[in-house]
Amino acid sequence: DRICLYRAHSRDEIRHNIEQGSRLQLNRGASGRIILAYGKRQKDKKGFYKDIRDQGYYLSINEHNASLFALAVPVLSNSDKFVGAIVVSGPISRFDDQQKISLLKLLNDQLNNIVMP
Repeated sequence: DRICLYRAHSRDEIRHNIEQGSRLQLNRGASGRIILAYGKRQKDKKGFYKDIRDQGYYLSINEHNASLFALAVPVLSNSDKFVGAIVVSGPISRFDDQQKISLLKLLNDQLNNIVMP
């Protein structure tokens, strides 16, 4: 399982709603895929997790819920040890290629604000 440790709510009326402390399946969704790709090495016969590590993020569309997208990046320590994942998600109706570029920049900017030992 994976656990939501923190969430910020959108100001929009239509939003993805997962509460802090919620437990979710590890093998579905963007943050779960990041955890599997960067955590303890999984059997990876088709190179799925290697591809995630190579691109540095995972985009989930309609994977956890048929009307949602999620984009996640790994949080790594200064010694490149996997610590966790940060993710942004929302209704698929608000997502397009330009949004993907903007959200990846936002997530990577936030990674720079995380102080890791």
